[in-house]
Amino acid sequence: RQDSIQKNNMGSQNIKEHGNSVGFKGDREEAMVGFEDLDGASRQYGFMQRQFGAMMQPGVNKFSLRMFGSQKAVEKEQERVQTAGYWIIHPYSDFRFYWDLIMLIMMMGNLIIIPVGITFFSEQTTTTWLVFNVASDTIFLVDLVMNFRTGIVNEESSEIILDPKVIKMNYLKSWFVVDFLSSIPVDYIFLIVEKGFDSEVYKTARALRIVRFTKILSLLRLLRLSRLIRYIHQWEEIFHMTYDLASAVAFLDMGS
Repeated sequence: RQDSIQKNNMGSQNIKEHGNSVGFKGDREEAMVGFEDLDGASRQYGFMQRQFGAMMQPGVNKFSLRMFGSQKAVEKEQERVQTAGYWIIHPYSDFRFYWDLIMLIMMMGNLIIIPVGITFFSEQTTTTWLVFNVASDTIFLVDLVMNFRTGIVNEESSEIILDPKVIKMNYLKSWFVVDFLSSIPVDYIFLIVEKGFDSEVYKTARALRIVRFTKILSLLRLLRLSRLIRYIHQWEEIFHMTYDLASAVAFLDMGS
């Protein structure tokens, strides 16, 4: 009888140990799956980061080859962007090209819609008008930040300056104030302040004057015309340089 009891105890102990080993194995497999998911997510994030970083560098295409002369020069410029600092944007990169294109469309829209809205529409707080102004102001503020991280072209030597400190100081001394005034929603800030401090007695009497003043403040957005002129000037310089380089190469080919 004692032998049978011992056999039963040994059997139950073996079952318990087997269950523990199976449970440990299952936990280990779940942990491995979790690590694999984490590793896959990190690889995907690294891939996206590399792709986005590549967009901020000049690509090896016809335009960059004409600007820098050879593929080695383009690759050297790509290395300069990588070592320049965090989130430095090359002015000849694909990212900056498409962003400038978006900004040109936005600026043309602003220069048409804002004067028409101020002149022919008395109500400046409709949902459509608010959405348009908030969206455009946000985009222009993003552009303001990006200008602190975009390389500049030295007009004398045609060298691309990628030093973050030089870029920042150059922008602060040149167009920052104008861009800042044209980007912040001064008219809406004024309306919020007035609504917060006005009493019911003065609100009706001052309503017309406030509306007129906010319309005048809305005209500050027309300072974005300076950005439009600058962007067009930059594109003219780029394509003019490209045309000059192409003409020089064609002339050399004819001479040889």
